[in-house]
Amino acid sequence: MEHLFLRKSKKRGLTEKPLFEFDLQGNLIYKHASVTVAAENLFISCDAIKSAVSRKSVCKGRWYFSYESNFEVPLKITNPLFPNNAAKLFTDLEDVFEDEQDYDW
Repeated sequence: MEHLFLRKSKKRGLTEKPLFEFDLQGNLIYKHASVTVAAENLFISCDAIKSAVSRKSVCKGRWYFSYESNFEVPLKITNPLFPNNAAKLFTDLEDVFEDEQDYDW
């Protein structure tokens, strides 16, 4: 495992560690010195980056972030109640309800 060297932050004596930026396909884009440096370079908040790192999710629809250089894009879990073709499902249901109105009850 690669050792990440921590360095002292100028603010409040906190330690910082390198942050890796990846595109949506999981390709390494850039290695930032810390979360604060990445936030300043990308004009987004530190909290958004930290949240994306902890959830292993996309940040602002463009990037993945990780403290490790060997990041793998997580598999997308689909909700069985709302599949990817939910729009088609709803249009099919509308057709069914339109057909019911044609009947004389």
